[in-house]
Amino acid sequence: MVMQAISEDWALTAGKYNSLDLFHMLYPNTGRGIEGFMNAAMILPLGLLRTTPLSFNGAGVLGMDGQQINSALLVYDTNNSSTTSGVSNLFDKGAVILGYYRIPTKSGSHGFVANWSSRKYVSTDRLSWTVIPGEGVVAGREVGSWSAVYFLDHMLWKDRCNEARNLRLFSAWSVADGDTSPIGWTGNISLQATGLIGRRESDTAGIGVFYTGLGDDFKNLVNPLPGIQVQDVQGLEVYYNAAVTPWFHLTLDLQAVDNAAIANDTSLILGLRANIKL
Repeated sequence: MVMQAISEDWALTAGKYNSLDLFHMLYPNTGRGIEGFMNAAMILPLGLLRTTPLSFNGAGVLGMDGQQINSALLVYDTNNSSTTSGVSNLFDKGAVILGYYRIPTKSGSHGFVANWSSRKYVSTDRLSWTVIPGEGVVAGREVGSWSAVYFLDHMLWKDRCNEARNLRLFSAWSVADGDTSPIGWTGNISLQATGLIGRRESDTAGIGVFYTGLGDDFKNLVNPLPGIQVQDVQGLEVYYNAAVTPWFHLTLDLQAVDNAAIANDTSLILGLRANIKL
């Protein structure tokens, strides 16, 4: 990816993007699954997943406020190119147009995203992010898909003597085209803290809940299949990231997830993550 400033307020960008890295540029506190939450539903709005591949080629213009991106207009490929350059089939199945606008506030910001894809979809098509049940279901394809997202980023508390110690509220809500996406709407809300414990100023911790509402078309296509009954997904996640040294962090993570498959019990997932910064 390359970025070129054309003024103090505007920049051009083009290249091959990783969606998690791109979202991290907008909201660094989300951590990309490396420094904060581990569940994708707590990291980014899942309503974007139908129209936004895990990796893609694109270009656009960015509105800047110093190092902060306050607005963006991007055009990118609908093909997932995680394991290829993506050049040989660039835009052969359509393109996505995405707009982003951020409204700064005294203690945070409100953000808005909307996009539209010209590709033909059916709600049971595989996402580049995950394998979903019901692939191979015969259904009429529809041209175009859309999604929209609202972000709330709010600083609840900051230590006047040390700004690195703080408590932040973050929430993201998305809606998507239920006729072409397996996901109809999503919501999450979280609290993330840095340095709440004395003499542990580099430690971080977080707690959050999420809800993923499956699309009506997806449910109608999949639920009649033998052995497959799906429902909306909800869960809770808690983590503590301990700075053992400035370059070595260890995170303990616990998730409780009510599965999409009705036949499965609620999952308890214990995770341990080591992060070494060279």
